[in-house]
Amino acid sequence: MVDAKNKVEAAINSLPNPGDPEAEVLFTKAESTLTSSRRHLGDELYDQFRITLDDMKPEYVG
Repeated sequence: MVDAKNKVEAAINSLPNPGDPEAEVLFTKAESTLTSSRRHLGDELYDQFRITLDDMKPEYVG
């Protein structure tokens, strides 16, 4: 669980600023990392990360 949490946090924290040429691709990778880590995170942590990414999505995905 700790490794999965760290992996998702690192993916989110390493996102460039919105508008950066790689921002949308890296955001999509962060979402994929979260999805693939779901069973290791548990529902509560998954939901927290999902809310964070959902809040950020309009800035990154156009």
